[in-house]
Amino acid sequence: MSDGNTVLRNHKDTVFHDLFTDRRNALSLYNALNDADYEDADSLEIVTLSDAIYMHGKNDVSILFQNQLTLWEHQSTLNYNMPLRGLIYFAHNMNGILKSKGVNLYGKKIVKIPAPDYYVFYKELLRNNF
Repeated sequence: MSDGNTVLRNHKDTVFHDLFTDRRNALSLYNALNDADYEDADSLEIVTLSDAIYMHGKNDVSILFQNQLTLWEHQSTLNYNMPLRGLIYFAHNMNGILKSKGVNLYGKKIVKIPAPDYYVFYKELLRNNF
């Protein structure tokens, strides 16, 4: 339980994940973050890895859109290791995407990958500002 100032560190918040794994909501967030006005939610692909694939080290929401792999992470408290975790999440997601497409990393053809884009949203910081 929280007294309004104490953060529940062991509370697993799935609201963020559930909200933004809906394509329309994900596109709305993408547009807000990128000052864009895309309308075709079907052209956006949710590529978040499941718990079954990576028990540890998966991010909250990942989307593939406009040749960009965007990862969104929701945190309740400040974590200075998020840049490193973001790199690991990106690598895990790329591995999953490449495997699903049957890409051969050991072939002679160059493998093109989408540009990474990474955001961390902090619940505690938002709550204290309202």
